[in-house]
Amino acid sequence: MPSNAPGSGNSGTETMVPPRPLDVQENLTHAVVAASRLKSPPRTMAAWLPKRDVAIDILRGWAIVLMILSHVGSTTYLSTLAHLPRYFTAADCFVLLSGLTLGMVSRRRVEEGALGTANRRLLHRARTLWLIHCGLMVFVIAVHETTSLLREVPSLASAGGLLNVAWKIPALRLQSNDLMNILPLYIMFLVLSPVALWFLSARKPLWLLLLSGLPYVAAQIWPYAGRWTDPACGHQVFSLMAWQFAFFLALSIGYYRPEISRDLWPRHRRWLAPTMFGVFAVVFVVAQLQRPTLARLGMALPPGTESFFVGKETCKFGQLSYCLLFLGVAYLVVRAYLRRTGGAMGRGLTALATVGRYSLYCFLAHLTFGLTARALSGVHIPDPILEVWDLVAIACVYLLAKHQVLAKYIPN
Repeated sequence: MPSNAPGSGNSGTETMVPPRPLDVQENLTHAVVAASRLKSPPRTMAAWLPKRDVAIDILRGWAIVLMILSHVGSTTYLSTLAHLPRYFTAADCFVLLSGLTLGMVSRRRVEEGALGTANRRLLHRARTLWLIHCGLMVFVIAVHETTSLLREVPSLASAGGLLNVAWKIPALRLQSNDLMNILPLYIMFLVLSPVALWFLSARKPLWLLLLSGLPYVAAQIWPYAGRWTDPACGHQVFSLMAWQFAFFLALSIGYYRPEISRDLWPRHRRWLAPTMFGVFAVVFVVAQLQRPTLARLGMALPPGTESFFVGKETCKFGQLSYCLLFLGVAYLVVRAYLRRTGGAMGRGLTALATVGRYSLYCFLAHLTFGLTARALSGVHIPDPILEVWDLVAIACVYLLAKHQVLAKYIPN
């Protein structure tokens, strides 16, 4: 702009006005912002979510507590109270939440690096757990052969001798129905997960669920089809063909959680949340009415109906659906509570979150208490002592996780 400098005597000439300090600061700020935008990578879908979800940690902690109660003192009043939601077991919760968490973590790894890196970490974790399982199985078999206290552990003779045991343990065929069957199942899930991640990263979740659903349906018709465990282990507790579907379904939900949280849930929350709570309330009441103690009310389902929809061995559809619904409702309740309190948690929730954050560590730590309980199963112990033993086991596992005792040697 032309400007006449006052008192200069040079009327009509252009004079440059020096910029104000504020203008210099604004220009510098805009330049820095523009440069940072050029250097910073675009935000991915996974960036919409926090790296840790405390609500999920709390649910995982509750799953570990259920597992401790099931393995240490399943007949106690404390265990009965904790298992109030009928058909909801620690195994269901452990498998579903493990798959969900692995899907969330794998999504971040795929977007931050590469699919190959995520798969290598999965296989490395599977190898670590495989070594731990093999060592534990050798230990429990040795204890059983010398003391005969662990009755559910297969003997060397029933397994075909030492040479057969030497290859059946590494092949995960030789397990024990006492605490030593959930870890090999999880190891197999990890080994198969790279295939699932390929489908998910290629945006083909329906193909994954279809390929996973076919053996699930087959397992409902032929429960012992594809049985991997050796007959010496006793009855089949978990069908691999059936439970893999539950794991990969949860894995898919966890992998696409950014889309669910950002797009699907906000759009349908007004009707979806009340529907979830309503259906859960109805199923919860119907499930309670199937208890033998409530048979006098005459509200039991026709014979055979319950076993058609519910069953642990093949993770039947009714049980799987109910457990997914239970976890969804529980997650919404915990999230609402945390929002109301500004993220503050009492001692109980803090302890559960700690146990859930180190869930694998806690699972391995609780085996000491579980195996001790199994070894003493033939000894009469007064009920009050069993109740206290449950509390002691839970408290010890929590304290071990809180202070990370031997965390260098116990993976998480």
